[in-house]
Amino acid sequence: MISSGGWTVQLYTPQPASKKKEKKAATPEDVVCDLLPVPIVIDEYFAEKRDVIAAAEELLAQNETQLAELVEEQAENYLDEDNFPDGKMTDANIKKRMKALDKRTDADEIAVLQKYLDLKGDISLNKKLIKELKYDLLTALVVKYADLSEADIKRLVIERKWFASLALRLDGEMQRISQQLTSKVSALAERYAQTLPEIDAEIADLEGKVAAHLKQMGY
Repeated sequence: MISSGGWTVQLYTPQPASKKKEKKAATPEDVVCDLLPVPIVIDEYFAEKRDVIAAAEELLAQNETQLAELVEEQAENYLDEDNFPDGKMTDANIKKRMKALDKRTDADEIAVLQKYLDLKGDISLNKKLIKELKYDLLTALVVKYADLSEADIKRLVIERKWFASLALRLDGEMQRISQQLTSKVSALAERYAQTLPEIDAEIADLEGKVAAHLKQMGY
């Protein structure tokens, strides 16, 4: 790539597997760069944006887990679909049921239904926020790739891509060699667990016992 095009980088959207109309890039995951991978540029220049997105995604996962647990716990109780019109547990039907309930006698059910709606609302807001954050990061990436100098590209490709890849491979090779050496040392330790003098002493002891048995047998 360098010999043919020099130290230049350009973002592009990979061709979809199907022949359908190509989808417009909306997140950093939708674009790639062969010479200088997108994650390297994000880590170098947009670590704060990356961390904010990661935190939002973690919160989204927590909310989704809580919602799934709530639905499972209350599937045969307050969140039974048979409790709602047409057997559909939609937000509108849940709100209708909450209005029909008595706040004094049905407080527990109202609390469960409200928690369900709150979690769904939080999930919807989190998804919207993540989408906006990723689009903002994508926009920043497009501008940054266009502004990268040749010196920046060389530094990132050599130090953050090539050196990192070599370091990872070397570490893997060192671990492999270390495991082999450990295995060989263990085999040697097992093979030579007894020293030669110990073996000679054991042989002499056994020879004495055999001689004594032979003598008792009249040989």
